[in-house]
Amino acid sequence: MAPGKAADFLLLDRDIFAADPQDLWRTRVLETWVAGERLYTR
Repeated sequence: MAPGKAADFLLLDRDIFAADPQDLWRTRVLETWVAGERLYTR
């Protein structure tokens, strides 16, 4: 991340691109980051 740039992202417990589509509902959010700040931690 470059100085002055904000980051919004989720840290998930699995790779959703490799997961079986029927199992996506089981995905858990571990962390939520908005504007470079962690707002949620499981």
